[in-house]
Amino acid sequence: MKKSFSIFWTIFVLMFLPAAIFSQDKYVIDNGNRLNESEINALNERLTSIKNTYKFNVVILTEKEMADWEEEELFADNFFNDKFGYESPGVLLIWGVNLGWLILTYGRGPMGGNAIIDKDALIEAGKDYLVNYLISDTNRAFSAFIDDVEKYLVHAAQKIYVNDGLHILTGDQINALNERITAIKNAYDFDVVLVSEESIYGEEPMVYADDFFDYRYGGFGNGENGGVLMLWVKDIRWAWFSGFGLTPLGGETVFNDFTIGVCDKHIDKYLKADEGGVDDIYGMYNRFLDDAEKFLKLAAQGKSYNVLYEYLHVFLIILWAIALLTSLIVVNVWKVGMNTALGSREAAAYIVPGSLKVTNKNDIFLYSTVSKTAKSSSSSSGGRSGGSHRSSSGRSHSGGGGRH
Repeated sequence: MKKSFSIFWTIFVLMFLPAAIFSQDKYVIDNGNRLNESEINALNERLTSIKNTYKFNVVILTEKEMADWEEEELFADNFFNDKFGYESPGVLLIWGVNLGWLILTYGRGPMGGNAIIDKDALIEAGKDYLVNYLISDTNRAFSAFIDDVEKYLVHAAQKIYVNDGLHILTGDQINALNERITAIKNAYDFDVVLVSEESIYGEEPMVYADDFFDYRYGGFGNGENGGVLMLWVKDIRWAWFSGFGLTPLGGETVFNDFTIGVCDKHIDKYLKADEGGVDDIYGMYNRFLDDAEKFLKLAAQGKSYNVLYEYLHVFLIILWAIALLTSLIVVNVWKVGMNTALGSREAAAYIVPGSLKVTNKNDIFLYSTVSKTAKSSSSSSGGRSGGSHRSSSGRSHSGGGGRH
């Protein structure tokens, strides 16, 4: 009976919470009246900044009275679910002033609260400032809590760029890739995410890559220029590239159909398991990052990577060959013009009458022509473009890739 009453009371309280709580970006709800208005505003500004940077919800609730721990946890869960949804990444600190405090985490995936926050460690650390300052200096206690959460987010953002589902990369290789991606992030405000999977169990590579980028990596692509995700699926041997962001340096702008096709072509030499060789995933990722840096550098200069850049060496060879041929023709014309000796058109003057007799005649074939027609093959590499499209989250993406 008591449990039913607690659930009813929780639902009743949620129904009559001010509508502004759910319609505005308020992450500090001080129903326990422990903070003044300026402190609430300052904390909300910090938490809004965290949300904009990491797409991660940090919520602080205070309530004057809670019947028991079960009611407190239920109240917190319902609040978070109604405002953000259980699958949204986040962490919530609730303090029932008459009871005590709880820390709850939400959201799975690489940037989910359950994945990046060690709740037990956070609670253990919280015993220091929450126990010592929660009553005497509530604002200080909450600020310390936010500091700790932010440390987890910064650490996760630095390590999360490479999602090695194949477990094929060494720790040093992952660190090296992360360093390169972090440098790209710092230079262009552009996120690069690398994902490898053994299988995606029949899902379309385009759909999987877009959703992975949008939902599981909700903290990425939220900078000014968005980003790009590269997906490699081992069992179907597909590579897929998903771009996001429509600014001049955005993922969709930089990674268009042509540049995605270039990336797909360049990584092919690293994927040789089907030909009796070995897939070099580390080499493939580094080649992709080479291309990404090259494309972004040009975009930052107001240029776009096109066929001229891709085949510049071919054009140079052709131009060199044309120049060489032209020079040879000119020299030969000059040489002919300088030769004043004229040859005789007849050899009769050198023939002694009756000295030449033909005794035998044969037909000798000097040349042969062989025509060949290639047989059609059932095995081939396939590729396609996703063009500009919207994912299930409503985000616009570019996309493309192929089978290797």
